[in-house]
Amino acid sequence: MKKNNRLYMYVICMSLLIISLIGVYLFQDINITGFAVSENNASQTANAEVNLSRENALNSLLEAEEHIKEMKRYNLSVFYVNDLLLEAKRNYIGETISYINKDLEKEQDRNKLAYLESLLIIQKNTPIYEVKKLSTPEVFRITSLINDKKNQAYKILDTISLLEGKEQSYSKIGIETSEGLDLIKEAKKSFIEERYDEAEDLLNQANLKLDNASLEYNRVKGLLNLTKSFFAKYWRQIISIFLFLAIISYPAIKIIRKKLAKKKLINLKLELEVISKLLKRVQADYFSKRITRDTYRIRTERYKHRAAEIKHTIPVLEPIAKGGKK
Repeated sequence: MKKNNRLYMYVICMSLLIISLIGVYLFQDINITGFAVSENNASQTANAEVNLSRENALNSLLEAEEHIKEMKRYNLSVFYVNDLLLEAKRNYIGETISYINKDLEKEQDRNKLAYLESLLIIQKNTPIYEVKKLSTPEVFRITSLINDKKNQAYKILDTISLLEGKEQSYSKIGIETSEGLDLIKEAKKSFIEERYDEAEDLLNQANLKLDNASLEYNRVKGLLNLTKSFFAKYWRQIISIFLFLAIISYPAIKIIRKKLAKKKLINLKLELEVISKLLKRVQADYFSKRITRDTYRIRTERYKHRAAEIKHTIPVLEPIAKGGKK
């Protein structure tokens, strides 16, 4: 009986071992197969993402083309945005034409097929030193910048129109707008040359100048109105003050004139005494031969001329200094 039990247990253990080995083998196959399927799915997902990214990049290029056409319809300069678009195309093409060829194989839209073929021509005509690495993020960045430049251009156009109207309305009522007008002209020139940031800055300055001119005009106008209203209210008092000033001004002027004449008369008499002394000194220098005859003659004539002027002026000032008439 014991031998039968042992045999029975042995059979059971062997059976469990065999079942375990079979189970391990089956699960291993499942994992290997699952890994292969997972790897295959990841590869397909990556390819799908690449295709989707390139498709979106191609659409963004086509949208940028439409933005530039729209700008041309408004007679806007497009040299800068065209350069940007060319750079975006080169980033889409990459260093070889392999990606473009793949795009051509799977593309069904006629317009996109024609556009892709035009990219092949660009790739052919691009110098080696201007070839770009394949970069769809760069394509999105540049095409977004083109859209921003288009919107900026429209904003500047509207701002120029608004400021020109503002300047004309201010000018009609007499506001000085020359500085603002000059800045608007400079902004228009920058805008034509596609220097949009500079144009916006100049337009902001022009707007500030026009606003300041308007404030100054209103301030001066307010002061004039205040002066007119003040005069209209107190005109009797103002006239009385002017009459009073006119009455007292004549005696005051006469007194001041008399004092000035006295002061000048004293100075002239002192100067005449000094000239007399200088004449004596120059004569002494000449006779002692310290100066030449020419120097003596020049100094003597200058002193005598000034003495004559003083002698002519003193009789005129004396009656004024005494309070008499000239």
